[in-house]
Amino acid sequence: LGGKWGAGMFLDRISQLRLLEHDPEANILLNFSLPVRKVLVKEVTNFLLSPATPGNVLSTRAHAIYVLETCGQGFRLPIEEADSIQEVIELYRIWILEPRRRPAPIDQEFQYFLQTMLKHFSLLFASRSDAVVERHMQLCNSVLDIFLAVGRVLEKKLSEETWEVFLKLLIGIADSLFISPKDPSLLGLKLCNQVLKVLFECWLHSRTQNPQMWKYLKDRVPKWTNLSKTITHWQSFSLALTGRLLRLMYGPGHGTDAVTVRLDSEQYVLNLEDNYVFYAWHRILTILDDLNNIQNPNNFLQAFQGVESLVGEFMAVQKKLPPNVIPPD
Repeated sequence: LGGKWGAGMFLDRISQLRLLEHDPEANILLNFSLPVRKVLVKEVTNFLLSPATPGNVLSTRAHAIYVLETCGQGFRLPIEEADSIQEVIELYRIWILEPRRRPAPIDQEFQYFLQTMLKHFSLLFASRSDAVVERHMQLCNSVLDIFLAVGRVLEKKLSEETWEVFLKLLIGIADSLFISPKDPSLLGLKLCNQVLKVLFECWLHSRTQNPQMWKYLKDRVPKWTNLSKTITHWQSFSLALTGRLLRLMYGPGHGTDAVTVRLDSEQYVLNLEDNYVFYAWHRILTILDDLNNIQNPNNFLQAFQGVESLVGEFMAVQKKLPPNVIPPD
């Protein structure tokens, strides 16, 4: 029953990349039969979501661990069990984003249990039959919406450790969709836009300056340049950071007053500290590594057009500066 999921309670690709190690004490239902797991997931989740269930039904840490071990199996179920999977997604959403409805043991050790639930979510992104890809995509998008809410709503409440676990999960999910086991999967093609948006945005929300974390990211992103959306997101986030950087360097009349990301028809603002804008700008700018290694001709051209756009932003500054201010070189 390990296979594409691995023996742990998160997507095995994440372990293969040596981002996280599986807990040998987890996944207690690994060898239970599918019919048994289906019944357990459905009954336990329905009970916990029921308005009639008392709020103190989970009174200890052990209770919470057992329940998550059981409900987390929902993300291993066949996509034909979509109703049960969706109910587990909703249960986890409530416990992550609605503190007043969170069981006391989970609330008392929120960082630990949040990491556990985020790991479980990753199991949903394991490859399944292309015949159910549309329903699979819908379920995954529900999880990606929760991931984005975690980055936006809980950014100040996550510990550094939790942020790093979260970001490693996102890297592994993206890698599993974009280059493993095939290049990329049908699900990966359908999810690539949203997955990349969540990854890049949450990465900036984290404010991480851990060189090892940036190394993990830079090791994988160049391998995704077979997807034009990778280039698109790199360009959009680089331009957003450049706009804010130019305002900080040259004042009003140049750049933007916040990190404003424009993707397709969507526009949103990231309120990042000034020092982090400078730090992240250089990191994101170089995340594709050597552009000459991009093998797809169209993506190669797109990447260099992105560089041209970035250079154009700096060149535009020269035209507006007073003569006593040194322009960008």
